[in-house]
Amino acid sequence: MPSELRQRVPAILITLCCAAFASPLQAEDKNADKRGAFTATFTHRAPASDLKELAKDFGLGSFRKLEDYELSKRTFELYVPKNYQPHQAFGLLVFLTPNDKAKLPRGDWGKVMEDRRLIYVGVPDLTEKTPAHVRLGLALDAIHNAKRRYAIDDDRLYVFGHSSAAEVAGALWVTMPDVVDVAVFLNGSFTPPTRGRTVSVLRQSGHVVFVVNKQSKSRSSADKTYNAHYKERFKNAARVVPDLKDENMPTAKWLNMALLPYTNKVLEAADGKLMLAAARKFERARSYDRAWEAFVKTGGRSFDDDVVAEAEAGIGRLRDVLDKQVADIQKQIAGGAQGPARVAITRLETQWGLWAAAELDDLNATLAGDKPATTHADAKQLNPKGNPSTPSTTDAPDARRMARQRQADEQLAAARERAADDLAGAYQALQRVAERYAGTPAGRAAKVEVAQYDADPDKRTAIRKAIAQREAAGLLSLANAYLKAGKKDEAIEKLEALVDKHGDTDAGREAKAILSQLRGR
Repeated sequence: MPSELRQRVPAILITLCCAAFASPLQAEDKNADKRGAFTATFTHRAPASDLKELAKDFGLGSFRKLEDYELSKRTFELYVPKNYQPHQAFGLLVFLTPNDKAKLPRGDWGKVMEDRRLIYVGVPDLTEKTPAHVRLGLALDAIHNAKRRYAIDDDRLYVFGHSSAAEVAGALWVTMPDVVDVAVFLNGSFTPPTRGRTVSVLRQSGHVVFVVNKQSKSRSSADKTYNAHYKERFKNAARVVPDLKDENMPTAKWLNMALLPYTNKVLEAADGKLMLAAARKFERARSYDRAWEAFVKTGGRSFDDDVVAEAEAGIGRLRDVLDKQVADIQKQIAGGAQGPARVAITRLETQWGLWAAAELDDLNATLAGDKPATTHADAKQLNPKGNPSTPSTTDAPDARRMARQRQADEQLAAARERAADDLAGAYQALQRVAERYAGTPAGRAAKVEVAQYDADPDKRTAIRKAIAQREAAGLLSLANAYLKAGKKDEAIEKLEALVDKHGDTDAGREAKAILSQLRGR
């Protein structure tokens, strides 16, 4: 293992991406609509692959000693399932390998990608001879550009490290547990640090899988690493040992075994109807950025065709609202109302965030007197279905990014202040910051603090109890409102749900008493 990776310093404040579901690929990209397997090049460096950031976050010494690389000269292997749609957020599987065989390792993996709703990006030539900062940087660039191209579910990001590239996957997992959800070491291994706040969080909530072929030469060392450092120390560590004779890559069956535990945890927890209700709530509140994100997330996690169709319809409604707002601003600019147009653009950014990145870029360019790269009418022509694959020619300007970070910092501070008097309220507020401001330092810090709460048994129990009491009180209040309105059947339905879910709370016991009275017992 190279000394520069061995000496890495776990860190989490990495500006990897701009949003939980980042702005999809520019329409002018020739691969925008491609499905299946293909080779692609990327041109956008991840903020985290900047030499200064790499040196700081991974403990690589002075960035001045690092030789930069040219991303556009590198190729990546992609596999986009035929069932991918921009209104459905898919998970991301990043495959890191030390050789030039970065294509989908086996043909039957394509079926797994479709069934598990995953997009594949292969990163080749991460040999031990390649400097550590280049290996890490290319992996970060792959993640960053995949999120620019496609709607990606940030709660389902797998990094596979094949052979010696397992060291890169492990370093990413340890350094940014808020970005990498699962690390998979394929016929390779990684020795984690023995101390640090990030490691303590990973031991409770991190997911790691060793997949080592029985015939692999690396099996002995991988088994020793797993038994010594993971088996008893990491709650969610697993080992899969395929018997594939001379085959180096696991078949679809074994790949599924590696993915299933975490994938099922996320997808089975997804109640499509509840997620739709939350998205509609954001829509009614005109919190359009959160609504769009929620609809995309719903479409990607639900296997109910009706729910998926409703999520797509929700995105269509949002697109109509956005189109009208943009058209109104264009009229203001054309009429010389520069001041009102600036105010409206600021409001648009607040409401839509990066989902309106392309429109905001064009409006700002028009306001500045520059010719926009794509007019709004052109964008509609390129994207007639209203899917969230709106062309974006530039990243969000620094001013908007800084404004978003300030908002995140303020809400994080407010969430922390609640901890002394309202632990459950603080926990839920931190969850909102982590979800709404993913990609900012505050959003990442909030996500780690949520994981720390989850890792503390006493706090976790107290939080769950308090949340249950609040939910129970809310259901009881709703049931009483139905009774006052003379809607007995609806009241009984809510009371039964309350007793079934929170029967051991004060509100649950009161609900039992009310039900007895209503039924004449």
